[in-house]
Amino acid sequence: MPDTLVLDVAGLEVGNDADRPFTLGPLDLALAAREIVGVVGDSGAGKSLFVSTLTQTLRPSATVVSGEVRFEDADLLTLDHRRQQRIRGARIGFIGSNPHGLLHPMLPVGRQVANVLRAHEAVSKTEARARVLDMFSAVGIPDPARRLDAYPHELSGGMAQRVVIAVGLICDPDLIVADEPTAGLDVTIQAQVLELIEALVRSRENRALLLATRDLGIVARFCDRVVVLDDGQVAEQGPVRDLFRTPEAAISRELLTAARGF
Repeated sequence: MPDTLVLDVAGLEVGNDADRPFTLGPLDLALAAREIVGVVGDSGAGKSLFVSTLTQTLRPSATVVSGEVRFEDADLLTLDHRRQQRIRGARIGFIGSNPHGLLHPMLPVGRQVANVLRAHEAVSKTEARARVLDMFSAVGIPDPARRLDAYPHELSGGMAQRVVIAVGLICDPDLIVADEPTAGLDVTIQAQVLELIEALVRSRENRALLLATRDLGIVARFCDRVVVLDDGQVAEQGPVRDLFRTPEAAISRELLTAARGF
C-alpha cells in the first residue's frame, strides 16, 4: 500500500437533532494514494451520511459532533465556508447517482462541466470548452464535440452518467468521492463506467477513490479495502479478500449471503 495518505478520518461522529444522539460513528479511515476503498451497508446504514460529511453537504438536521477529517494538511470540519467551497469540486470531486437529477435540465452538458471548471480555475470560455472536450473524450463519450451542446434529456443514462463523472474529474481532484455512481445503469454500462473510474484513479500518483455502494460485486471487482457500516457503526473493515473469505461481522455475512443469492 502506498505511504501517502490522501484522506485521514479519525473519531468521526455525526449527530442528528431527531431521535438518536448519534447517526454515524465513531469512524476511523485512512485512504492512501491510488487506493480504492468501498463503504458498504444496507439502506440507512450511514453510507450517504458519511459521503455528505466528506463533501460538506450535510443536511441541516445533522451535525458533526466530534472527530477530524484531514485532507491536504487541513481538517475539513474546521474550515470556513469559503475554503470549503474552494476545495469541494476542485480538490475533492464528487460523483453521484441519478445523473438526470444532478444535471441541470435547461443547460447544455458541456457548459455545466465548464461552469464547474471556471468556478475554480481562471480560464477563459474557450479554454474551458477545450478542457471539457478533452475530458469528454477521456470518459469515453463518443463524438464529444457534438455532445458538448447536448441537453441532459438528449443523452442516455450511461452517457449522462459519464457527464457526471466529467463534472467530478474536470478539476483533476486528488480525492474522488462516489455515492452509488452506477445505480440504475444496466450491468454492461455499469462495468464500463467503473472500469473508467478505476483507470483514472490508478493512473494518478496522488489520487484515491472512496466508493459508497450496496453492491458487493462492485466491491469485489474494484476495491482494495472495504468498510462495512451497520446502523451508523463500523461493523468491520479491512482488505476486500478478508471480507469475502472470513467475514467477521454478522452484517457482513448477511450481505454476502444476499449477494450470492442464497
